[in-house]
Amino acid sequence: MQDTKSTYASTPIQCRILDPFRSSLNPMTVGGLICTQNWIRSSSTLIKLRTLMDKVEKFEKQLDMELVGEITDFVEGSNSMPIGPIPNAD
Repeated sequence: MQDTKSTYASTPIQCRILDPFRSSLNPMTVGGLICTQNWIRSSSTLIKLRTLMDKVEKFEKQLDMELVGEITDFVEGSNSMPIGPIPNAD
């Protein structure tokens, strides 16, 4: 009987081939474990995305507040600002 492990272990990453005689897990359980593994691995990406989205929202709020402040300052100071070209100081 040929050992399947030695056949597939020539790569740096050793792999095992599961067959019905060597595994006590049914195919649905194996599929569920693989899906769960993929879900757990991808959750860190979702957390990073949520963190970045929160930072963008915070930045947008700060930018809006700064713009409102600048517009308010401009409107309040517009009564004393001359309209037209600035006279030459020479």
